[in-house]
Amino acid sequence: MSKFGEEVFMGLCCAGSQGEPSDADTCRRIGGDYHEKSTESCISTCAFLGALHDYVDKTTNSDPVVLLAMGGTYSTLYDFRDHVLKRCEVGRKVLSLYREHSARAIALLLHEPELLVETLRAFLMVASFSREIVRVAHGARGADDPERRLNRKMYKLVEKVGQGLREVGAGELDEPVDYALAMFHKMIEMTPEDVFASLRVD
Repeated sequence: MSKFGEEVFMGLCCAGSQGEPSDADTCRRIGGDYHEKSTESCISTCAFLGALHDYVDKTTNSDPVVLLAMGGTYSTLYDFRDHVLKRCEVGRKVLSLYREHSARAIALLLHEPELLVETLRAFLMVASFSREIVRVAHGARGADDPERRLNRKMYKLVEKVGQGLREVGAGELDEPVDYALAMFHKMIEMTPEDVFASLRVD
């Protein structure tokens, strides 16, 4: 393929969990995530989602109903990234730390099956809360129901995972863990509307 006489290399352009072959410039113009290997899966390019997908696939014997339901979780997290995290200072810091440390965290977790399961449980709980924040970002407002708040049970699970990551990381993961726990601690008992307002999304 050529463009103005120059060869254009094709990779994979991910938009959510779906991907199409594309060159880097075109992919970035449409807001996708570009990956040089066109044979990659858009799910596998995200360390935690890749681990989550593999875990669910194995523990459910590739149950198509469960895997179909999980698709909604993947979409929610991509929407949360694109409509909330990328549009605020705190979110951009979270994404930066995630890109820097997630691959190493997963590499360590693969040798710690119990901690991996706890991490994925926390990840799913956060994804559920994130879905509500995305709804707020799109203009929805929910009832002031205590069940919709980021409660201490969720925080305690995130804190437990953070402590576990500190131990297995031997100092390597202290920065992202400290940042995440401080952020979640501030959000205890907040509603999705409260969190969205506090993030000061552009």
